[in-house]
Amino acid sequence: KETEIHFIEPNFFMNLRNTNKLLWNYPYADGVKTGTTNAAGKCLVAAATKDGRQLIAVVLHAPNRFGDAQKLLEWGFQNTQTIDIAQAGDIVEEFNLANGETIGAFVQYPISVTILSKDQEKLEKRTVWTRDSSLPVEAGEELGVYEIWYGEKKIHSEPLIAETSSKLKGRLKGLLEGK
Repeated sequence: KETEIHFIEPNFFMNLRNTNKLLWNYPYADGVKTGTTNAAGKCLVAAATKDGRQLIAVVLHAPNRFGDAQKLLEWGFQNTQTIDIAQAGDIVEEFNLANGETIGAFVQYPISVTILSKDQEKLEKRTVWTRDSSLPVEAGEELGVYEIWYGEKKIHSEPLIAETSSKLKGRLKGLLEGK
């Protein structure tokens, strides 16, 4: 909110006070930036964290930028929810090989999305396989993409990675190895 800066040359102190009034008046406020320009008028980019969720509001041309931003943030906390879809390393699909074998396909990073609470039924998970089912498959190989859709809009995609190598090798590789 405020701090004191000590300058060495010349030796003096300066008090700095943040101009973001939300930091004093809204208990969930984290910051971010106030500003004024001819084109956009009085502006505010505000962030707030409540119950482990952080939201951002952007207000332009606002005579009451702090009040408007607080209303937007509160609306967001009351009308949206964050859904955890997968954690890093979770196997989210099974990849079927031509020989009948299946290999787990995992995501490397956590997937979570924030959507309108009333629209949870619009959330859909889709798998797009980018690799064919031929052998061999090596552990760590990218097999496809795990997509998250919200209505008609794709909002996230994450590579699907082979958990293990296929037990059986490709026909040529198996012959060359004498198997």
